[in-house]
Amino acid sequence: MSTTVTMTEGGLVQLPEAVRKLFHLEGETRLELDVQTDGIRLRPQQTIPAAPRLVRNQRGRLVIADGPALDESAVVQAIKADREERDERIMAFRDNAQ
Repeated sequence: MSTTVTMTEGGLVQLPEAVRKLFHLEGETRLELDVQTDGIRLRPQQTIPAAPRLVRNQRGRLVIADGPALDESAVVQAIKADREERDERIMAFRDNAQ
């Protein structure tokens, strides 16, 4: 894929939407700039995304919060983590009640 972009006087470059979608770039994403002999290379910085978690919204429904866009396995992981946390709270309550 080859495209032309324009740099502003302040040095800002806007990446085309198609490029942002291709590399899943959303919001303020940090990019690594590598100066090479024949040009400049931009790469998304390697970051560890926040683990998705379940929270209750104002209506009391569980919703996925934090983290990047989720695939099916990440949703399942978040549900399992919520169940484990809930089980731990129940067990601690039960142990304290005895």
